[in-house]
Amino acid sequence: MLSSRHTIGSMDKQAREILAKNIKRLMDHNNPRLTQTDLAKKSGVSQRTISNLLRPDAEISPTLANVEAVAQSFGLALWHLLVPDLPDDLLTSRSIEKVLDCYKEATSEGRATIERIAQGEMRYRQIENTQAENLKKSGG
Repeated sequence: MLSSRHTIGSMDKQAREILAKNIKRLMDHNNPRLTQTDLAKKSGVSQRTISNLLRPDAEISPTLANVEAVAQSFGLALWHLLVPDLPDDLLTSRSIEKVLDCYKEATSEGRATIERIAQGEMRYRQIENTQAENLKKSGG
């Protein structure tokens, strides 16, 4: 567990915006939707802390321990909350952590293979998206 005195105050505005956006998305994804009060109870931090986390421009910087408690209440590690633009299914699962663990344990040759596969999948997705956009433009 992180020390309760380390804050995220030095975190730049963009990082705090990502944090706020991801926490809000997780709250909205929950069924039923979590309120700030619900999340405060679930994570063991105050509702005021949740409010501060959801406002990137808040004057009071929450502690890393509080951010970690919020992440853990969703079954995630703190760093998950700081990754921008994750699809909901990745934000709410531990899939990325599993891939990272595999990558860490792989040999350098294995890492190169993982990277090639990931790049190929990305290119495939880009081609699919381009084809879908072209089809949409052509009225099909």
